Amino acid sequence: MLRPSSNTYEIKVNGESQKSGSLLEDFDPPFVPPTEIDDPEDKKPEDWVEAAKISDPDATKPDDWDEDAPLEIPDEDATMPDGWLEDEPATIPDPDAEKPEEWDDEEDGDWIPPSVPCVRLAVQRELIRCAATPSASRRRAAGRGSVRTSRTRPTRASGTRR
Repeated sequence: MLRPSSNTYEIKVNGESQKSGSLLEDFDPPFVPPTEIDDPEDKKPEDWVEAAKISDPDATKPDDWDEDAPLEIPDEDATMPDGWLEDEPATIPDPDAEKPEEWDDEEDGDWIPPSVPCVRLAVQRELIRCAATPSASRRRAAGRGSVRTSRTRPTRASGTRR
């Protein structure tokens, strides 16, 4: 009997167990060979460096490199689109939040509902993200149907020949 779930086996003769064990350990060569075989003669070279990063002494910056240049260069010709949510707060008070019954304004102070992300701003950010991604993501985000991730092949009826 083979038990794949536990990788074990058992040999029975006339209903009595004669031998049982592990499929992984009891066979030579192993039933399932190891994915990596250790080489006992494998050693690190004498000049091996354990550092995670090794600096390149020959590396140089381009001749026109400017250390004082900004990380991003603003586009002077860029304009804000109509209806852009420039002044929209990133979070808003949760409209579904309710003041707890045991809240006492005198003792606990004014109750302030928890904040949640602004949905309108989140939609705007998603549109920006989708505009910068491949067209399949844009179709999916725009709701123009699903995008196939794999092709389906029609199946042949059994017994037919090509």
